[in-house]
Amino acid sequence: MLEFPKRLTQIREQAGYSVEEFGVLGGVGKATQYNYEKGTRKPDIEYLERLATLGYDILYIITGKASDSSLNPNEAQLIELYRQTSLPIKQAVMRVLGSDLNED
Repeated sequence: MLEFPKRLTQIREQAGYSVEEFGVLGGVGKATQYNYEKGTRKPDIEYLERLATLGYDILYIITGKASDSSLNPNEAQLIELYRQTSLPIKQAVMRVLGSDLNED
């Protein structure tokens, strides 16, 4: 799993922004953005809030685990239905998908 600075760089590059452009989106200068991506400085909450407002998955950037909000509508619906169903149905779904499910 990538570390925070590498995930942040990955997100920026996938979006097609330069270090300076992405820093502007987050409300910081080029040097600050560069320091975030090198791991020599950590962003404050305002920076993360700005990115979240623009639709970036902050949970993923920070932890490496995607949030439900980054799922497409079908994926989100599937997860919601899965959460609402009984254990035997969850187990059957997992068998169909090729995995075992232990009781929660």
